[in-house]
Amino acid sequence: MFNFFKAECPVNEDDKKWIEGSLSWFFAPARTIDYSAFRFIPITDYFTVSTITLTKNHVEQVFERVKKQMHFPEELSCEIKLFAEDDLRFSEGLSTKSVSGQKANYYGYMRGNTFVFELNEKYLSDPFAIVSGIAYNLAFYKLKEEKNLVEINGYVNTLGATLFGFGVFQANSVISYNQWTGTSHQGWSIGRQGFLTQQMYGYVLALAAFIKNEKNPKWAAELCRDVKAYFERAAKYIHANADYYKAYKNGIAENSSETPPDYTFVKKNYVDNNRILSSVSEMKNGKKHGITTFYHKNVKPWACWEYKDDVPWTVHYNHDSKGKELEKGTLKEGNGTLYSYKESGTLTKVYHYENGMQTKIEIYYENGHLSQVSEISNGKYDGITTFYHKNGVLWAEWEYKNNVHWNVAFNYNDKSEAQEKGTLKDGTGTLYSYEDDGKLARIWHYENGELLNEEIF
Repeated sequence: MFNFFKAECPVNEDDKKWIEGSLSWFFAPARTIDYSAFRFIPITDYFTVSTITLTKNHVEQVFERVKKQMHFPEELSCEIKLFAEDDLRFSEGLSTKSVSGQKANYYGYMRGNTFVFELNEKYLSDPFAIVSGIAYNLAFYKLKEEKNLVEINGYVNTLGATLFGFGVFQANSVISYNQWTGTSHQGWSIGRQGFLTQQMYGYVLALAAFIKNEKNPKWAAELCRDVKAYFERAAKYIHANADYYKAYKNGIAENSSETPPDYTFVKKNYVDNNRILSSVSEMKNGKKHGITTFYHKNVKPWACWEYKDDVPWTVHYNHDSKGKELEKGTLKEGNGTLYSYKESGTLTKVYHYENGMQTKIEIYYENGHLSQVSEISNGKYDGITTFYHKNGVLWAEWEYKNNVHWNVAFNYNDKSEAQEKGTLKDGTGTLYSYEDDGKLARIWHYENGELLNEEIF
């Protein structure tokens, strides 16, 4: 007979092992922080309805409550900075690409005794994400109190925010639903955010409740439908395997390691509505670590690069869509050059590395001419950047300091004729930027390295 009611764990064996090892570390008596002392907070403690749109003042109030829950000192203040969707850009000169990518929708950092939280204003309509975001960022600084915790990766950080009491908010923020309206149609888009899946949250919350002796917790009723189902399945599985989990709980003190276990997995990325495989990456703690193989749209191998903590470490090959070998560069064990191409086989960038740190980037036009050469330090523009026109003529030379325009040497049009460059020197003055056809595009105004104004033409 089939047993349709057999209790099953909602996560695979690898995730199950990682979650159990991680919670063993968090709940071990050797920890500096007593995570068992933090209660899971019901959503109704913060909001009576989930459809509320917050104001900047509301976000500040949320910060105060999260701060208190995590036992931060009362004198810690907060500064909320809102930015619009069209602010997701970088002023790195004439290139439209950033060294590090787009700005996140929210992120926080400490500035002295002030917690600065920068938030995309569209997220004001997602109160769960705001609470989750503030909790995630504050958890990073709270976890620094732990001895021997050298690296706080995204997975450890997420579990910390969860166990500080914000598991319901974290779990309910994994899947976001957004309504869109076009000229003739409307519908919904679904996105995923964060490090843990809904299944993983279901098991984490059920196992944490078991460790803390919480039976039939009221907060579980406020989990979103899918996470609640995984939580109930996990609770049923734990109950059905009582002997194993009793031994697990009793062995937490003895079996906990000095550091949380690494979360390793293989990540597959797809394009064209998840129909075509684009890459397969070995991952560790949310970063590429090991071999990543990229694929062309015809499924032929494109490139094979080895990474170390998200940094390209060794290049093995580059191929075009027909399988022809392309120049790969010399990168080996963090030193050398790495060539990157478009699907068409056109060279787009050449990265330069020394001891695992990017030191320079070359960017190329579609016609093969050099577009820009920039000195890089710690992932930011730092040093001289030289720009070129599409016809190969020298365009401009600017100096950056920690991603900020610092000095201007010259500006030329595509006929090598001098154009107004501005007065920028040592972070103070104006900087003129032009389109390829010679039309004025922007004027930046700086004082002591701070951008005062940007004129767009």
